[in-house]
Amino acid sequence: MEEDLLRAVSLKSTRKRRLILTLLGEAPLPLTAEELYEQARQTTPISLSTVYRILAACTEHGLLLRSVSGDGRTYYQPNRHQHKHELRCTVCHEVVPIDECPLEKIEAELAQKTGYEITGHTFELSGICPRCAGKRKQEKRG
Repeated sequence: MEEDLLRAVSLKSTRKRRLILTLLGEAPLPLTAEELYEQARQTTPISLSTVYRILAACTEHGLLLRSVSGDGRTYYQPNRHQHKHELRCTVCHEVVPIDECPLEKIEAELAQKTGYEITGHTFELSGICPRCAGKRKQEKRG
């Protein structure tokens, strides 16, 4: 499957590219380059710079989505071309899906104003989940 994805966007299907895509595809949450590197090097000799180059190429060709969280870390996940919105805790990284699309009206207005055919968007809010906020309050009291 990874081989087909790479070829579909005219990227050479290498063992290391397939491995990175597989690791991301199997991960329950988005991963950083460092997390991917640690996992990949368990089975394949690979450098961190190679992981970064793979992530950059796959993001540029639309196979991956890249997001920077409030803690400044960059996360990657497969681009499944799904319309999704998320609320992410900056402490524990829990992700809560947002069911309604708060950007539909803005997207339509921008398309009309600019003439763009908008083909998608990503929307992520960050904050502190109730569980982590409660822990912080307890730590301040104690």
